[in-house]
Amino acid sequence: MQFENVCCRTFARAADITEKFSEDASEVLVACYPVETVAGFELKSNKTDGWIKQEDTNYLIRQNCIISLACPLATWRQQARVIYTGGYVLPGDPDPQPLPNGPQPVRLPAGLEKAAVEQVACWFRNRDTLGVLRIWRYQGTYEQFAKMELLPNVSAVLKTYASRKMEAKTF
Repeated sequence: MQFENVCCRTFARAADITEKFSEDASEVLVACYPVETVAGFELKSNKTDGWIKQEDTNYLIRQNCIISLACPLATWRQQARVIYTGGYVLPGDPDPQPLPNGPQPVRLPAGLEKAAVEQVACWFRNRDTLGVLRIWRYQGTYEQFAKMELLPNVSAVLKTYASRKMEAKTF
């Protein structure tokens, strides 16, 4: 969870993810990638009619995380959303059924898995003092905690998996 917060994206594979995007956008940067398949696009013009599936929408998946539309789907008076399957198959999860003639599910990269194991091992070794800056035991207990920092090598690995929205953010 902390890795996802730092990278501003979701790593775990999920099917039928529904994600809203700017109605006038022609580039949709999704939060859960790599993208395997796009099930469709929907528009909402008013509360009564609800979401209406858009047929024959032309799109292209670029760099496994950007859905490029041939043209914007809507006007500023509408809402748009995409339904897709994406993310990494995490260790211990069963292998999903691959699609015939389609993209295959992607396992979590070994470097990212190793970084998670190293970070958890570090937190476990230091669990008694994790984040404690100051303890003052005078008429009650006062403890001041610091922000839990990531290991430098873990931060370097996460930087390569951060969302494209976070390119300007430093770790």
